[in-house]
Amino acid sequence: MIGGYVDLGITEAAGKLFDRMLEGTKDLITFKMMIDGYAKELRFMEALDIIKEMQKLKVKPDNFIMVDALLACSNMVTLEQGEQTQAYIDRHGVEMDAVSRAALVDMFSKCGKIS
Repeated sequence: MIGGYVDLGITEAAGKLFDRMLEGTKDLITFKMMIDGYAKELRFMEALDIIKEMQKLKVKPDNFIMVDALLACSNMVTLEQGEQTQAYIDRHGVEMDAVSRAALVDMFSKCGKIS
């Protein structure tokens, strides 16, 4: 249901379903659907909030989630959050592919940290 709502652009309804899910039933896929839904609607703070919840519940994000986090930071021009995301990637050994590295470079350049 969550995926269907997100696909239809009804992210509020998807969010209500997501919030009612028991903690143990939220998995990487449902988190990814919600992050994508918020990102599509340019609601980057909500996308980052979902990522924080994911981390709190000890659901390990993959590199796709980290790209979403970096893109949200880029669009919000929030260097501090971007640096925290990079630190999380480094600390937890999240695999970085070419897309992930490009998102990291994009985030730093949009936030004005070219070095």
